[in-house]
Amino acid sequence: MSVIDHRQRCEEMGAYLEQNLGLFLQKRGFSLSEMEVGLASDHGFDGVYSGPEGLLVVEHKVLGMASFVSAKGGVADAILKIRHFAAERGPAKPVKGLLAIMVSRPGSRIPEKLQEYIAKYAPELDWFLLDSIGRFRSKLGHQEENGSFPPLKALLEPRRHLRPESRLFAPKFQWLMKILILNGFDRKYWGGPDEVPLNVSELARKGGVSQPYASKFIAAGEAAGYVQRLAFGFAVQRLEELLEDWAAAVRFGRDHILPAASIYPVDEGEDCLGSLVSRIQRMSADSSLPACPVISGHFACQMLGLGRSNVRSMIVYVPGEPEEFLRRMDMVVAPREEAMVQVVAPVAQQSIFAGHGLIEGAPVADIIQCYLDVRWSAARGREQADLIYRKALSPGFRIKNGGGEC
Repeated sequence: MSVIDHRQRCEEMGAYLEQNLGLFLQKRGFSLSEMEVGLASDHGFDGVYSGPEGLLVVEHKVLGMASFVSAKGGVADAILKIRHFAAERGPAKPVKGLLAIMVSRPGSRIPEKLQEYIAKYAPELDWFLLDSIGRFRSKLGHQEENGSFPPLKALLEPRRHLRPESRLFAPKFQWLMKILILNGFDRKYWGGPDEVPLNVSELARKGGVSQPYASKFIAAGEAAGYVQRLAFGFAVQRLEELLEDWAAAVRFGRDHILPAASIYPVDEGEDCLGSLVSRIQRMSADSSLPACPVISGHFACQMLGLGRSNVRSMIVYVPGEPEEFLRRMDMVVAPREEAMVQVVAPVAQQSIFAGHGLIEGAPVADIIQCYLDVRWSAARGREQADLIYRKALSPGFRIKNGGGEC
């Protein structure tokens, strides 16, 4: 990215942060203050608001793609700046401070880490943390909130716009990335190739793609900083950041999705999802079928022993037409709020059907796919994805790499 492009993105993020923070504060009884604006401006603050409990000075921080470690310095400076201003005014003219921070990468754990950092080192300050898809978390007085604004569309897929030739998360690229990450994992989490590919030729053979295509994938991974060539094999680096980028890239995919429910009335307490699993198990045992449906989502996490809650929500990937699956399962398309399951015909078919695991004979999506499928779920999806990372992905990755860093 050029210096001009970087500056333009920072300006866009700064304007987006300022606009949404203003809307947030106005809805809670704050207004831009004409009183003492000059004094606050002399100290370089980005905003001054009058509120129910007095004056609120605001310091903006646009972190862009910065890591948490590099972000801490700027946040610490802002904390000291607000404290110095409050001390100068003294108890006769009390003032509150608010840190407003913009993070460009959707799904990043940086807001969570910054929240913990501020709570530990500056509990007296209020804060407003925002990402580029509009999600925010905030503390104002004693009230903490989560919510969302319309997304900053220009930043939803920055890497795809900057390097359209890379497309690291194209359908077959996802499959090859899973082969590099998940070989050696517990077989309930991964049913694909279990041996480390030692070179591009082996990766192409294990992935069922041409050698030029595998080479193109490795080049894209290297350009993104996630894949490194070794003398024998490849190393995947920065797993947590890779998964965050992956989840953001596939969030608005082109899969054919049908929300569905049983064609028959459902009695209270009836385990419709359990019955559906039993029917999928029978389909899996039918060796005449070239491929069978694969279970994912919150229900798959529960089957794997990684459920964060008792949310009864299931995704079923089907190798053919979703409508045909609904007919065989005695199901119909239903309004999203009434649906018991999402039936999906995936674009990335190889990535779904060639690497699933088995739980009591039922095909369950690989552990990365489960992570991706729950990450943006409104039903505690982030918590569920974080649990998958802590309990399965990070430990398995460390074991496979001899205890090395993720």
